[in-house]
Order: sequence, then structure tokens, then C-alpha cells
Amino acid sequence: MAGLEPKFILKEPNRGTHTLIYLFLNWKGKRLKISTSETIIPEYWDKDNQRPISNKKQLRTLAPILQKELSILSIKLDEIDLFVNDLILDLKRDKTVSLDTIQKRVLEFLGRKMIEEVKPVNFIEYFTSVVTRMENGTYLTDKGTKYSPNTIKSYKSNLLLLTDFEKEIGCINIEEIDIDFYNSLLQYCNQIGFRTNTTGSVIKRIKAVLHTAFEEGISKNTIFQSNNFKAVKEKVYNIYLTSEELKKLIDLPLSGTYEKYRDVFLIGCYVAQRYSDYSRISPEHIQTTGNGNKVIDLVQIKTKQRVLIPFLFPELDTLLQKYDYKVPKIVEQPFNRALKKIGELAGIDKEVVLTENIGGETKERLVKKYELITSHTARRTGATNLFLLGYSAIQIMKVTGHTTAESLMDYIKVSLEENADKMATQIETE
Repeated sequence: MAGLEPKFILKEPNRGTHTLIYLFLNWKGKRLKISTSETIIPEYWDKDNQRPISNKKQLRTLAPILQKELSILSIKLDEIDLFVNDLILDLKRDKTVSLDTIQKRVLEFLGRKMIEEVKPVNFIEYFTSVVTRMENGTYLTDKGTKYSPNTIKSYKSNLLLLTDFEKEIGCINIEEIDIDFYNSLLQYCNQIGFRTNTTGSVIKRIKAVLHTAFEEGISKNTIFQSNNFKAVKEKVYNIYLTSEELKKLIDLPLSGTYEKYRDVFLIGCYVAQRYSDYSRISPEHIQTTGNGNKVIDLVQIKTKQRVLIPFLFPELDTLLQKYDYKVPKIVEQPFNRALKKIGELAGIDKEVVLTENIGGETKERLVKKYELITSHTARRTGATNLFLLGYSAIQIMKVTGHTTAESLMDYIKVSLEENADKMATQIETE
């Protein structure tokens, strides 16, 4: 019975963001893997103790809210550990117990039912069951959180596409999904005029559902692991706003909602954060370093990464003072629509060539730069302008929260001409 001793292992121990924590049990030579639905950033995981870090010296360097989250997580894992050990005692009295029984008991303790009770064979039926669980909150993300309404909407769109596709090729059985299915789907998406990245998103969700079916024991199909069954992708032309274009926005006479939207966007440009972070800056985030420098101290929503953002631009302090250091509450969708109009009013109308693959054909079209402005343009703008000012990748990463130089460089949108000018300037100053 000692083989049933629980082990907690991270799904992706080298990941830079949250990853699932799995419970592993060995029973009569068979291995049982169950998702705890709990997540953690690997950096805060003690592999030897199979718990979040508990060293007081390490904990003191973390934000109080993160310390509390790690403490709560430790308690939850201790409770699972205690339950499994109690289960061992029960099993000693029952020699005929099966692996399914153990799994069922553990899942019941975790507040879940064995998915095997549903056993959908048709892929669309199973896909539907996953979407239903997303909606009722019983199917969670890798971070242990509920899926957002927008994500659920995307999966529902996928479902409609698959339903139409099934009419073309016949019933889609989970076990029969193979590379021929993949190629037929690519061709179908091209026929209906999908962009490459739209098709890639469709395949990405199909792979995710196939992965779930495999992990839940519904299917033995591992085609989702094949390098040939990949989510196609093309590099998207993302813009950033130059310091001159930011000045145009600042000087633009606005009032009411447009003024508020413009100001929030500019704050985002000067702090180089995601919308989910720059839109919630409030007085408690304003701190002072030991050397007396004012900073914004926050823990990022997406990664739980703590960042310190210095006030490098006087415009940032002016904008925040205007709202008593509490960024006005806004809704992202109308914000994105308004940004394009504000950009047009500010004269950010340089023409750029947009190259896209639509329906399997590469097409080019001219668009005005303001048409491409979104809430996320602020983060790219902030990172790029810091780079152009001469800050190192390491310094910028400390502000943006990127964990690798490679991921940061994807945000830095410097043109060939700007790069040449920057290099020439560096030589002149040396």
C-alpha cells in the first residue's frame, strides 16, 4: 500500500507562468495522474518538498498578496495529502479495490465527477461537453481559473465551424482524427476565406480539446502531439507609437469619454503594461524606493509577477495626478473602438502595408496606422520606446515583467531604419 503515497508534480516545471499541479499515485504497478486544478508559477515551487516555497527569507521578497496565495495553496495540498493517506487506511480493508475506485474517490474529494460517465465518442459531442463545463465553471484553465466569456465565445464559434465541416466530411469520431482530417480542415478554412491566424486558432482549440479527451481517458488519440498537426501561424504586423505620435495624442484637445480614453491609453504607453494592469492602477500602487524614487509597484494579473515601474516620463505623473492616481474605470471593447477614432483625430495616419494570408492567398493592402491601434498597442509602445531610449533588455524586462529576452523582443517593434539610426547614434557617442 505504500506505493499509493501521493506525489505533487508540476505539469510544466520550466514554464514562466502558472502551470497545473498534478497528483500522482502508484497502484499495483499502474500510475494514476489527477489534476488538482491548482496552479503555481514554477519559480515559487519547492520540488523537494512538493509544496510552495516556505523559506521565510524567500517569502519576504514577495508581495504580501502572493505570500497569502502560496500559504493557501500549501493548505489545500496538505488537505489532499491527508485525504489520500486516510484513503490508504480504508483500502487496506478492501483487497478488491480498483484503480477506477481510487480515482473516483479522489475526484469526489476534489469536487469533481469522473468524466468517464459521459463517454462521448463523437468529437462534436465531446467538444460540446467541454464548452458546457467551461460555462458552468467545472472545466478550468491551466491557472485554475474560469474561462472568460470571450474564450467561451471562441470555442462556441469553433463548434459551429466543426458542425458545418462535419456536413462536408461526415461524422467526426475522436479516435479517427488524423493528419488527413487536419489537411481537409486546412483546405476547408481556406475555402471559406479564413486568415492564416484564424485557422491557427481553430486548430489550437481542437488540439486543446483532444488533449483534454486524452487526459480524461476519453480517447487514446495522441495526434495533437504530432509536429505535423500544428496551429498554423503567420507573423502579424503590430505597430507602436513613436514619441512624436504620443505628443500628438497629448496635444489633441478632447473632452468627456474620449479624453478619458486617451489619457488611460497614454498611461498604458508610459508604464508598458497589459491593459489588465494599467487600467487598474490606484493610489496604493504608488510607492517610493529607498533612494526616494517614485515607482508603481504592482503584481501583474496574468503572471502574478511583481514589477516596479519608475516614473521615467513627466507626462505619466501629470496624467495620474489628473485622476488622483486612480485610473478611470473603462470597458475594453468600446475603448478599442474609440482608440482608432482618437488616433485619426490626432493625425496618426501614416500608411502602412499590411500583408495577410487570406483563404490560402497572400494579399497586401494599405491601411492607416490609426486603424491598427488597440489597447495592447500601449504595451508595445512602452517597451519599444524604452529600447529606443537606450535601456537594456534586462532593465526593460524588470519593468514589463517579461521572463525572457526573446519574448520581450517580440514586443519591440523597431523598423530597420530606426535600428540603423540607433546603432549610428551609439557609435557617435562612443
